Amino acid sequence: MPTKLDVPTLQELKVDEIKVSSSVLKAAAHHYGSQCDKPNKEFMLCRWEEKDPRKCLEEGRKVNECALNFFRQIKGNCAESFTEYWTCLDYSNLAELRHCRKQQHAFDSCVLEKLGWERPDLGDLSKVTKVATSRPLPENPYHSRPRPEPNQTIEGKLEPAKHGSRLFFWNWASLTLAAEIPFARCGLALRLAQETSDRPSSDLDGGTKGGGKKGYKKERRCRYRETRRRNRRLQVIN
Repeated sequence: MPTKLDVPTLQELKVDEIKVSSSVLKAAAHHYGSQCDKPNKEFMLCRWEEKDPRKCLEEGRKVNECALNFFRQIKGNCAESFTEYWTCLDYSNLAELRHCRKQQHAFDSCVLEKLGWERPDLGDLSKVTKVATSRPLPENPYHSRPRPEPNQTIEGKLEPAKHGSRLFFWNWASLTLAAEIPFARCGLALRLAQETSDRPSSDLDGGTKGGGKKGYKKERRCRYRETRRRNRRLQVIN
């Protein structure tokens, strides 16, 4: 049965992109996390509760707007020191912060003096916090499924299967039987050849006259083939 899916329009999804590289984002990560903490956590709470990105478009716009305003303030007040900082990270191996402490100190001093932003201490941004939101709580925030209906009662008497169980369990008895059957099959093939052949039995069962080793060689070849098949079968089982 076809279903109708409501997809947001392009006008609703259109926002101004933040065209910066990974080095710029890493250099500004600590101050960005401190200044845009509330919009980001509001957005993540919406995504966790709703489980539907279409219902969190407004929160996503606020995250994008906060990031744009953040980088615009840095560009207007501390562009030079910030450029030196992220350039150092870009040229350093693995973009490690410990190689650019001098540029980091200059950038932190600039934003503290002109914008009043203090660099958050280690572990401040990873603390568990509560988010005060005006968005109503969804009806089923955990998205739990309804309890399944109980199985229907079976009327009448249940009888065992006509041909037994179709399951076959390998055990030592079955492995021993599987090891003995191939050689018995070789002996059976030799006896059938003796019964259906017009030649003397000495030609088939290893007699001494008239090429009597043909039967012995035939049985030995049969045993060799069956041994290889049995070994492959045991490898598959193990």
